[in-house]
Amino acid sequence: MYILESKSGFESTAGISHISKLKEAYADLKKYFDGSSDKGNNNPWRNAYNHASHGDIKARDSLKKQIKTLANLYDDESFGNIEQYNIIPCSTIFLDSHWSDNFINDFLASTDQLKNFTAKKIDLITLTKLRLLNFIDFLESETKK
Repeated sequence: MYILESKSGFESTAGISHISKLKEAYADLKKYFDGSSDKGNNNPWRNAYNHASHGDIKARDSLKKQIKTLANLYDDESFGNIEQYNIIPCSTIFLDSHWSDNFINDFLASTDQLKNFTAKKIDLITLTKLRLLNFIDFLESETKK
């Protein structure tokens, strides 16, 4: 099982980069595991369980059981450590009007900034999307199936 956290933004946002979004996603994951999340009383695992339980998601019962266990542990304030889990921090940057390789080139030149990430296993996903509307069109087409 892998736990994924995704962060996104527009290229026009000051200081945005795939590295900064990956660091933000990793920081949130770390806080979810160790119980230091500053997102109020929101149990991130309960939220994930609710999403996985939607009928159209078709999550396996074994996956929902694992997520529910994490949710119950979180409620009981029995927190873990990110080093015990497989994680996937994700970054998406939406370009304003034209294609640019700048964000991916900057990422490839800066991966050393991610050397402090720790987990049982780590996969990274970076997406650079030309238009947000293309992504929205895709999501809408999937809901019509």
